Amino acid sequence: MTCLVGLKDENKVYIAADTESFSDGLVSERPGGKIFVNGPYTMAVSGSTRISEILRWADLPAPDMGPLNGTQEGLGPREFMFSVFVPAVKKALREGGSLRTKDGEDEANVSVLVAWGSNLFHLWSDFYCKPVEDYTACGSGREVAFGSLYTSAGMAAEYRVHVAVKAAIKHCASVGGGVDWLLVN
Repeated sequence: MTCLVGLKDENKVYIAADTESFSDGLVSERPGGKIFVNGPYTMAVSGSTRISEILRWADLPAPDMGPLNGTQEGLGPREFMFSVFVPAVKKALREGGSLRTKDGEDEANVSVLVAWGSNLFHLWSDFYCKPVEDYTACGSGREVAFGSLYTSAGMAAEYRVHVAVKAAIKHCASVGGGVDWLLVN
């Protein structure tokens, strides 16, 4: 399990994560970490390490940032994510053997934070892609991280994401190691 945190502060996006992976009672460092860059996207993955590797190396369509932070397709960021990015992620996961269909709906054992430009999105296991206006958290440490982010409003962004993950490390048995964080833009 894990704890991922995403925070928007003015026109900047911060993503943070713990550094340990837990599986079948074993603890290990995730190769390459939970936060990575693929083209214009910075992503952090909670859940399957296999899916993390697929997304790290997938050929994903890049938004060509145009006027008003739109894309080359003439879509706004949210429309681009729903109509272009999510189908590309599903295709990559299907080709990698990590996309499941349950009751006719696609799903994956994953929760992903995706940032590009000043945009931050939370991609859920059912492929709902929620735009984030201020902050979000996912993984087994999310409740603790949400509390920390709420109570640290007004403090420096770097401090907020670091402390949110540190709090989850202290209070959640399946969150551990250190804290990695990245300023997206």
